[in-house]
This record gives sequence, structure tokens and C-alpha cells, in this order.
Amino acid sequence: MRKAFAALAVLALVITPLQAIAAAKAGAACTKAGAISTVAGIKYTCVKSGKKLVWDKGVKLIAAAKPIPAPIVTPTPAASPTPAATPAQSATPTPTPTPTPTSFNNLVVNYKGIAFAAWSSTQTMIQKAGDALTTGSILIGPDTNATNSEVKVDFATASKMWALYNQPKQFVALYYGFSDIQWAKSTGAQQVGKNVDFEVDMNCSVTRCNGANANISNPYLLNFGVSKQNTQAYFTNGGIEFHEFTHLVQYAQFSGNQIGLNSFSKMPCWFREGQAHLAGITGAASTFSEYEKNRKDWLSTGTGGLITNFEKETIINFFNNSCSDTSGHVYDVGYFGLEALAALNGTASTMDVLKLMNSGLTFEASFQNVYGVSLSEAIPIISEAVSLEFKQHKNLIKP
Repeated sequence: MRKAFAALAVLALVITPLQAIAAAKAGAACTKAGAISTVAGIKYTCVKSGKKLVWDKGVKLIAAAKPIPAPIVTPTPAASPTPAATPAQSATPTPTPTPTPTSFNNLVVNYKGIAFAAWSSTQTMIQKAGDALTTGSILIGPDTNATNSEVKVDFATASKMWALYNQPKQFVALYYGFSDIQWAKSTGAQQVGKNVDFEVDMNCSVTRCNGANANISNPYLLNFGVSKQNTQAYFTNGGIEFHEFTHLVQYAQFSGNQIGLNSFSKMPCWFREGQAHLAGITGAASTFSEYEKNRKDWLSTGTGGLITNFEKETIINFFNNSCSDTSGHVYDVGYFGLEALAALNGTASTMDVLKLMNSGLTFEASFQNVYGVSLSEAIPIISEAVSLEFKQHKNLIKP
């Protein structure tokens, strides 16, 4: 106790010289220049005024923030466990985002994230673009009722999607049902100055009228067969317009360059049609849920041609020989192959391949330049991811 008192006495001796004995106030006499006194939150300093020592006007002090005491944690007794939450009290878990692939090394393990990565890439291209770069004339047969009333908007949006690439300055789009086939033939011939009977006939017959094709002319001509049975979202929401317009953009990358056109003719069919289909289905879906719904139509395909099943080895064989296959799997297996490429490097990367081909590079060399791996290395990985897509979907369908 005495030691404590002695310590306090020493402390007082240290502090006292810095404080005035009498209470300070502005103008009052003080005894030592430089002395400091704090009264009611105001700090006064003893200063010389003439021949006298007086307290100055003082400075109001800002109170220091009081430290917040650390919370006292009381441990829960081991003998009193917290009762389990009832169903009404249970918190709803936050869904874990599906990881998207970032390289060929993780494409297969993250195959469930391919769809979102590809769709969002296309939508970003559209949102960042300015105005449409091309103008189209829409001609509809006199007895034809088009199933899509927004074709002009869809063509404009497709043009914006490919805003960074060459496009035709103008095009003509013909829409016709079976009763308007002769009208389509004569109107098409007038527009492009040559016979288009074959192109018109291949899209529409008495039993099926939902085909479409792109005719490379001047102006470019697009032909669309129309039927009341075209109720699939691909036909009613603009998918087929995006698809055929993308063919025009493909050809426009090689316009006037015979060297490039020679390379273009050697492009695998799965890439050419898969790219157009990718643009059609990702571009026409304004929401991801809509895209998921529409893409299921192309996962529901049956077998045929080279696709006798959806195993990895079968799909590898298809990708290596797609131009010899006439079963139409370029529109489903080929599409999902392009979806995987778009998920990895963006939808625009698929058109970058064509730009490089226009310089005289082969498809294989252009592919490796864009994706960083050879085509022979990429195909088995893409095939495994596509196989999983189909097999998972088929497993979800009840017999």
C-alpha cells in the first residue's frame, strides 16, 4: 500500500509543473509561461501579454472516443445443447452457383456451366453493340402468315450481335407457305437476277414447310418456309432469323477473297452450322431460363447417321466426319460443340476463326490460333462434354 502511494506521489510531482495551481480562465493572471490548464473541456495556455503572464482564450478540446468494450462471450453449457430447429425455423440455403469452365482442362468437370457461359457471352455482345450495320427487305407471300411478327427487330439484333465483323450492306428475306411457292420463286429471281427455284423448293413441301437457307447473291437472299405448325420457339422467337443471318456474316468474312473462300469451303460442317445455330438459340433468348428451355429441344434429338448413340467415341467420330453425315446432327451435336467453345473463349471467338481463315490459314491452324490447342486435342474433350450433356438430359426424361 505504501509503495502504491509513493508511486502516485511521484506521478503527481511530474504532472504538477504542467498544470496551474489556481483554476484558469481567459485573461486571468498565471505564474509560468507555457503552463497549461484544462477547465471544463477548454485548454488554456499561460502566455506573456505585455509585462504580465495571463491565460489565453483557450482551445476547446474534442473528447476522445471511448473504446467499445469487447463483448463477453458466455460459453453454452455442454449439458444444455441447443434444440434442433423446426422446419419452420430452418434457414433456406443459398444456392451454390454452377461453376463455368475456363479452359479445356476443366471443360468436362464444369460442363454444367457451359450453357450459362455461352448464353451470357452472346447477350453481352448484343448489349455492348451500337446500331445495326445492315438493312433488310422483308417480303411475305400474299397467302402466308408469318409465325414471327418481330422479324425486323430480330434481324437488327442479329446484326448488332456481330457488330465487330464484316456484314452484307443489304439483304432480302422471303417468307412463304406452300401455296406461295411460285410467288417466292419469281420474286426471289427478280431480287437477285438469277433462278432460285432449288433454294425455294428445298424449304417447303406439302408435308413440311419450315426450312430456311442463305443464298449468297447481290443482294444476299434469305428464304424461309412458313407453316402454322412452326410453333417451336426457334421459329416463333427469332432463332431461325439469327441462324440464317449468321450465315451471311460467315460468308461476308470472305467476300471478294478467293483464297479465303477456298479455305472456307473446307470448314467442317459441324462448325459452320453449329455456329449459326449457337447464334440463333443464344441470341433469341432474352433470359437464361428461356435459353435453357429452348436448348432442351435440341437435346431431345434421336439417333441417326453417324450418331448411333451419345457416347464420347461416337461423337468424336461425328466431329471428324460431320460433312459426310446427312442426318442433321450438325444442328444439335454440332451446336453443343460450338456452345462449349463459346463458353471457353466467348461467342465472338467462333467468328475469329473465320477471320483468320480469310488470311489463308487452314481451319485447323485458325482453330489452334484462337483456342490455344490443336483441333485433334480439343475434339475428344468437347466430345466428352457434349456426351455428358445428352446423357444427363436423357436420364432426366421419364419413360
